[in-house]
Amino acid sequence: MGIATSGPGRDEDRPDFELHHIYTLAASHGTGLGQRLLDTAIENRAAYLWILNGNPRAERFYRRNGFEPDGTDTLCGPTWHHRPMFRMHRQ
Repeated sequence: MGIATSGPGRDEDRPDFELHHIYTLAASHGTGLGQRLLDTAIENRAAYLWILNGNPRAERFYRRNGFEPDGTDTLCGPTWHHRPMFRMHRQ
């Protein structure tokens, strides 16, 4: 089971399409569900996303799909306890 959402970019300096999030239950990891969700959510578009620091599994997944860090980082809001995150994009 999983979910993905996407839409027009919300960052002023990056007006591309944005992958808002992908979430899958741990039981579905390695099944291809995340790839199907990504493919459905953004297709072949240029896009960007934000990823929490210290999430190597997600970072490897996005790198396999052509995303690279763009050097922009920030802190999450209070709901996520102000954890650091960084932005990745693909052309």
